[in-house]
Order: sequence, then C-alpha cells, then structure tokens
Amino acid sequence: MTYLIDQLPEGRLPLYVVYSSPKDYPGEFVCRRQVCLFDQSGNSVIAAESHLFARAPTLEQLRDQLPRHLGRIPRHTTDDPVIVESWI
Repeated sequence: MTYLIDQLPEGRLPLYVVYSSPKDYPGEFVCRRQVCLFDQSGNSVIAAESHLFARAPTLEQLRDQLPRHLGRIPRHTTDDPVIVESWI
C-alpha cells in the first residue's frame, strides 16, 4: 500500500529503501517501505514498520514499481552495504 503524505497521521513520513541482494532475497533488488516518525520538535526519531513493497531482478525494474512522485536519496557512506538508495 502506498501512502501519500496527507494520508498519514501527523508526524509520519513514508520512506522507501532499496536493497541489493538482501539475505532474505539473494540475487534480487528489494524495496521496503518504512515510516519515519518525528517528535513534536520535528526531529526524526525512528524508522518504524519495514514492509516488503516490491522486488525485481534488476534495479530498473524495481524503480518502475515505485510511486512516481518520489525523490531519490543516494546511499550514504554509513548505510549498510546492501542499501542501494532511498526514495522519499
């Protein structure tokens, strides 16, 4: 299920994390939807809920399954090596 920002409770933001060959889906690209929670000050507190959103044999095929309104966030150097990118 895809949530638009105005459909989520206040203080929650959907985040789609793309993985390459995670342990539970070796050889595939996987996207898991997470929800970032924010405190009353607007500080990010935690990413909760990690639900399988999509999977595909190639990164391009996986990206084709993502909602069109999202913006790409490149992988950060401190991210787990299986993380390819995130979308918000």
